[in-house]
Amino acid sequence: MEQVRIVISSGNNRPGPAGLFLYDGSSVSFIDAYPCSGLSEHGGRIFRVGALRSNDGVELLVYDRNGVVAYHRLDLLGDPHDLLALEDGRVLCVSTRDNAIVSIGPDGTMDTVWRVDAPLDAWHVNCLYLREGRLFATAFGRFDTFRGWHPTLGADAGMLFDVETGEDVVNGLSQPHSPRWVDGGWLICDSAKFAVVRVEEDGRRLSIPVGGFSRGTCVIGGYAYVGVSVRAPHETEQTSAKGWISVLELETWSEVERIAMPCSAMYDLLEVDEALLEGLRAGFRVGSNREREFGQLAMFEGVGVAPVRVWGVGEPLLPEMCRVNISADLPATIALGDVARVLCTVENVGGAFLVPAPPFPVDVCYRWFDADGVAAGEGTWLHTPLPRTIVPAGSARFEVLVAPPAVAGRFTLRLTLLQEGIQWFDDVDPANAVTREIDIVAR
Repeated sequence: MEQVRIVISSGNNRPGPAGLFLYDGSSVSFIDAYPCSGLSEHGGRIFRVGALRSNDGVELLVYDRNGVVAYHRLDLLGDPHDLLALEDGRVLCVSTRDNAIVSIGPDGTMDTVWRVDAPLDAWHVNCLYLREGRLFATAFGRFDTFRGWHPTLGADAGMLFDVETGEDVVNGLSQPHSPRWVDGGWLICDSAKFAVVRVEEDGRRLSIPVGGFSRGTCVIGGYAYVGVSVRAPHETEQTSAKGWISVLELETWSEVERIAMPCSAMYDLLEVDEALLEGLRAGFRVGSNREREFGQLAMFEGVGVAPVRVWGVGEPLLPEMCRVNISADLPATIALGDVARVLCTVENVGGAFLVPAPPFPVDVCYRWFDADGVAAGEGTWLHTPLPRTIVPAGSARFEVLVAPPAVAGRFTLRLTLLQEGIQWFDDVDPANAVTREIDIVAR
């Protein structure tokens, strides 16, 4: 088999990893954790696109051998699927949400190349290919309703079409992706049929099963490498299953190998050389000073804290790290059997990350004490995880749950933080808590 160096892009997988991966011919390794979709290479540069928040824009990153050389935030695009770098320095990007293909100039300016007047994501236009100066694209079908291509509808309505003329080149496909012109014919991912289709110039077809949702193709020598994703039965479900790369031998059009991937979903595959691979690995960390700026160390330095530990992980905190200002709108009374919802603010005034993650997560918790100072209801106190990691000098405001003791009376509530299995913050310093006497009353 040929010597290969393939970069694989992966989108937002839950619960598995996402980002960029490298297959070097023998194993798969991790490059970075930025979820993205389309990849393209031209003129010694790699172009990479990823979505911002849902329907909130696109990020285009451009790499050379030293790292990121250009960055563009494109707020008017949505759900980007593919990129195609052109000779003149422009990049074409599919805005799947908008049924559109957009041209992006080197300065980030945009022009619409092609668009269908239809509701959002009606056609699900997704992948591009340039052959002999003509632009081709795949889509799930010509629908006039929002996501009319849903799997329960429009089976075999997908097509590869000529963007300029609008004419179908290949039709009868099921959610197609990643067209490639290989050895005098089309190779197209017939994704929903878990196959790759070979279409000869005379129209003859051969369907090659790959066992999962096919998307992303890279042809090197006598082999085609196809990304195969594992999809949950329903879009709202998650899967812990992992995908793979299916290796097809072009001479026989048969699958000869499967390469296990650590992620469940893949978007694109791109062959790269060693120099550009190093640029991808460097990313924004261009030069020693820049490398420090984009690490977690910068979070500490920005607030004048010298950290004992740099990375934010759920490891035991030293007592001197456990310093917070905590405030809460504590009620004067709580009825037996009720659970109070209390708005709480936690400010981290220590020198460590407060991390709500295993093995020793930091929670907001509380203790009840009776008039004699004896703990009441131990074992029934509720834990509320922090909503996110709180960095030094950072804060969070969120709702915590407080359950009363089992009997009526006047008790003292002490609301504080707890690193599970390690220590209560108020045992380190009583100032790490907010305290109030509260009447527990019958209903």
